[in-house]
Amino acid sequence: MFKILVVEDDSVKLRNILNSISKNCLIEPEKIDHELDSFSAKKRLKEDYYDLLIVDIAIPNKKSDKIDQEGGIKLIEEILQRDNIKTPAHIVGLTAIEEVFEKSKEILSSNIISVIRYSDTDMEWEEKLSTGIKSWEKAKSSILSNENMYNYDIVILTAVDVEFEAVKFLSSSWKRLEVTGDSTIYYETEFEEDDKRFRVVLSRLDQMGMVASSSLTMKLIYNFRPKYLFMPGIAASLKSKEDHGFGDVLVIDESWDGGSGKVEKDDQGNYVFKKNAFHLRLDSELSSKMRAIQENSILLREIKDDFRYGKKPNTELKIHIGSVVSVAGVIANEDIARSFVDQDRKLLGLEMEVYGAYFSANNCGGVKPKVLALKSICDFADSSKSDDYQNYAAYTSVKVMYEFIIKECEPV
Repeated sequence: MFKILVVEDDSVKLRNILNSISKNCLIEPEKIDHELDSFSAKKRLKEDYYDLLIVDIAIPNKKSDKIDQEGGIKLIEEILQRDNIKTPAHIVGLTAIEEVFEKSKEILSSNIISVIRYSDTDMEWEEKLSTGIKSWEKAKSSILSNENMYNYDIVILTAVDVEFEAVKFLSSSWKRLEVTGDSTIYYETEFEEDDKRFRVVLSRLDQMGMVASSSLTMKLIYNFRPKYLFMPGIAASLKSKEDHGFGDVLVIDESWDGGSGKVEKDDQGNYVFKKNAFHLRLDSELSSKMRAIQENSILLREIKDDFRYGKKPNTELKIHIGSVVSVAGVIANEDIARSFVDQDRKLLGLEMEVYGAYFSANNCGGVKPKVLALKSICDFADSSKSDDYQNYAAYTSVKVMYEFIIKECEPV
């Protein structure tokens, strides 16, 4: 909607202005606000934002005052100077008095504000005003359209240093990126391969967990408007070591909050926590495309063979697509881990951040990115938990993410 405020004390002239806008710009008079004096206009402008302000140059300060031949000029100057008044995007002066017209043009030209000569007989003012309104309406529509478009191709969210450093290794040209009013540190680069070029932003959490993940996801979306949001990293498997190997990639097709539920009494009178899982799903298109990577055994073998920076397992690298639960803390106890499997028999693993990222990406306003989390196995959530395979797990998740971006994603 294009909001207009007209400040005009002459009822005939006001009616002509409203009818002209209605006829030439298809904006109904009832949808145009108007005031008779400077004081009332300022009150209105403190409360509402307008796309266009049309001001008669000769207006009274208050309804009971005499007309001030420069009242409109004074109003405009006050609007531009005072912080508590919402400055309209466009301001146009209008007057039928020749000497006032010339003087106001001279004064207001320094602020690049147009003044139009009004006449009851010459309709040139109508053409100038309607041309301006149509142009400004089109410009506003273009801006709103652009706000609903993607800005960056990719944003990548990491939780811990080993994940962050694995992503940083994908490019040698990362540059620090600062956002005004935001203390979070971001980095940007480009991924370029196979005639594709992706603009990429990377950041990491200040602390682990779903709340921090949800917050940073929102900031990444609103600051950069990405087409895709990825979260690579490390996770714990809840399957046996015969089913999963260290470094295997868990593509999180379903995510749920392991801490969601309520405390109830069981049949023996004991208080127990009953989980109440609400599953957030991966975009079906991304899930289908990931299966092409999952089935590419040659690519997965190359990814494993290329790892040179620590311990790697004897098992073949595999991708598993399915449900992973987000929990509030690190778990190294088989009984606690098993309680989550009792809730979801198809559960592949657990980690601490993805549900927050999925929730924010699904519930953000405006343009929504497609979001994909993939975390690789570094332990089995048991008492033998160690950090031996963290580097390898972070590496495999990041490399699979990169191959997915290059092979299956399209730049903006």
